Amino acid sequence: MAKLMTRLAAEHRKAHPEAGPIRILNCPGIRAVESAARAKKVPFGPDGAATNGQRTVDRWLPIFGWSDEQVWATIRRSVIRHHPAYDAGMPRLSCVFCVLAGRRELTLAARLNPGLLQDYVAVEQQVRSDFKHGLSMKDIAAAAASRQ
Repeated sequence: MAKLMTRLAAEHRKAHPEAGPIRILNCPGIRAVESAARAKKVPFGPDGAATNGQRTVDRWLPIFGWSDEQVWATIRRSVIRHHPAYDAGMPRLSCVFCVLAGRRELTLAARLNPGLLQDYVAVEQQVRSDFKHGLSMKDIAAAAASRQ
């Protein structure tokens, strides 16, 4: 998002050199129920980290208070196609192998992405360190292979 905001600010300055900083409203689709850290966010307010001399950024979280049921009801009513990983059983999407994901999600991601899994196993061996404390990608590969 920061790269996009930088590009928008540059385009704005080029088209309107006399104007001051561009105002941007950033609307990420995050929800309070996704994590304890996200639950502490404010649904609307200034985004100090994204604001600089070229842009003033506010952040609005339009679905912040929504439940899973509200999200899926909205998707079903719309023409928006959802990502097929949800149909495979993933509860949410992030990095394919997110260090914050649980064992179940990592194992499912391993089944869905066997080539990428092998890349992670190789890197883990090369750096001689587990993917997560107490959980290696080799363990995840074994769980995926045994359908655990």
